[in-house]
Amino acid sequence: NTMFLLSLISCADVAPEPAGPVDKIVEVHKCSTLENHTICDFDAINEIGQDAFLSDLYGKPIVLDLSAMWCGPCQQAGMALQETADRLPQITFLTVLIEDGQGNAPDINDIEGWKNSLGIETTPVWGSSRSILTSNPIEMEDHLYLDAWPTFYFIDSHGKLKEYMRGYSEEAIIDKALELE
Repeated sequence: NTMFLLSLISCADVAPEPAGPVDKIVEVHKCSTLENHTICDFDAINEIGQDAFLSDLYGKPIVLDLSAMWCGPCQQAGMALQETADRLPQITFLTVLIEDGQGNAPDINDIEGWKNSLGIETTPVWGSSRSILTSNPIEMEDHLYLDAWPTFYFIDSHGKLKEYMRGYSEEAIIDKALELE
């Protein structure tokens, strides 16, 4: 969070110190997919079709997995997800499915099918669409950068992005997850 005093500044090199008490402090919340910035919320549906927000999960570190249902490495990551989550209960492991088997946004039946076929019982699986993504590294405000399936984001308990990883490696995911606070 960035805090600043609300004041008017003219053509001066520095802002003048306030002469008296400060009437108003404005808090600016900037989000992006940059290290140590608050990661942006995005549109998703949960397993029962309700709106879901990443910020609902703040309070525990989060390993965010962006996957497509047709992607082999995504399925491999999904098969290991429940066991990894069981080993690290202090961390939330969240999968957000971006595409179903035909490249469309997944619905609740797709989410349920993914969970059932991969043995996911207690970790959240949500559905969203490509509208939350960008493959352009300079468009990282309000979008999640993705140029490979799966992509993982490692987010601390306050919603700050700590690390990013393309592809799947169970060992790397566990190592990076354990570094989160």
